[in-house]
Amino acid sequence: LYDLNNEQVYDLYEYNDGYAVATKNGFISEAMPNSDNPYKDVLNKKLYYFGPYNYFYDNNGVMTSVSGETIPTTRSTENNFSEELIKANNEVLNSNPMVMTRGDNVWRGTSSSRFTRYKNWKNTNNTCGPHAAAVILAYIDDYIDDRIVPSNIRTRNSTSPGKLITELAAHTTNPTATRPVNVSNGMWYIISKQAGLYFAPGYQSVGTTWGKAVEKIKGFPNCVGIGLVKAFGSTYGDHWVVGYQYKEDANNKGYFKCYDSWGKSDATIHASWTLGLVWVNKK
Repeated sequence: LYDLNNEQVYDLYEYNDGYAVATKNGFISEAMPNSDNPYKDVLNKKLYYFGPYNYFYDNNGVMTSVSGETIPTTRSTENNFSEELIKANNEVLNSNPMVMTRGDNVWRGTSSSRFTRYKNWKNTNNTCGPHAAAVILAYIDDYIDDRIVPSNIRTRNSTSPGKLITELAAHTTNPTATRPVNVSNGMWYIISKQAGLYFAPGYQSVGTTWGKAVEKIKGFPNCVGIGLVKAFGSTYGDHWVVGYQYKEDANNKGYFKCYDSWGKSDATIHASWTLGLVWVNKK
């Protein structure tokens, strides 16, 4: 797939009953299970991708959206493209620094020692989403602001989750097969008890995870829930982890260091395995 500048930046993948678009470096821009490939009727054409939900092809010299919209293909500048398309294209590329830079293979982020107290919060009943949410909330409670988790649910600085995981699981829709929005809603149940004026959960279901995940690790709250997808190569299958460090190697590959809810607080996962994020924002 070609980008706004007529460079072949993306690849299109079809898997099972869905599709994915990724950069040449392996970072996912979008992935849609149980969805038709938007280019399925024009695969013999030159294909363009301008960010999530912006699918175009060259129809005999006319840039045509798969939905029928047309824009000129012959131009000396980007001015013939709408501002919305330029913004969508640039947001995808700018949120993925791996497209432009090579890494130094150095881990950056929060100390691993801060997450060792959660190491034994093991997921034994397929509730990886609530486990990840519990670690994010507990981390904020332990190191940033003790208003976020009520003391009758978990004791601050404890190695025990108390009732935090069970309360999250009980108030998360389908906790054994959680989507980002469901994990986020479970977090809101805990936050709203006494900290709703100060914090709010956030989530991302589609799009590249790298830029937003790095933003949350570098800023507040120093960690982020990351969804892993079996179809993208995840050795955990479909799973949730909590990332708190990141690095880029010299081959433009990205990695996160994570709590994995399987007994490791310093697991390494590939950024190319990821889709979907959950986090907490300060209001």
